[in-house]
Amino acid sequence: MDRYLEQLLEDMRSAAELHRRHTLERALFASETDDQAARYAQIDAYVGGVSEGSLYEVLGFIPEQFPPADQLTRRQAEGLAEGMLSLLETYRTLVDAPEGVPPYLLYPQLLRLLHGAYFDPGPGGYLHLECCEYDPSHCPWPEHYCRCRTGLPGA
Repeated sequence: MDRYLEQLLEDMRSAAELHRRHTLERALFASETDDQAARYAQIDAYVGGVSEGSLYEVLGFIPEQFPPADQLTRRQAEGLAEGMLSLLETYRTLVDAPEGVPPYLLYPQLLRLLHGAYFDPGPGGYLHLECCEYDPSHCPWPEHYCRCRTGLPGA
């Protein structure tokens, strides 16, 4: 399993680098008019609920490539979670979770979030993905991390 996970992490690093290069090339060769038209198109798509597909599709992966959390050690789940977060950052996408949540607890939530729709935030914005719905009966976090059950700030 370790060899497979190393290859998966390398694929995520390669996908991130490819996206960085593509983003840089777009920025270098796009005119100001093209840039503005692209921003308006992104806003229209977001407001209209038209996504570019699931995050899995946009990132170039399929769900079956990622092992279920219960088949991984903590170390393996942490490595995949950190790789996924790094890849998402290249797409200007941030995952909102309680402060201090260990990556091995975040991994199953990332798998769930990757099924969701992706809306390109454009060069000036960020897409925020929320792990918790702030309904205590559906909270994914253990109680000492949960904001919705404990009433901690940020809920």
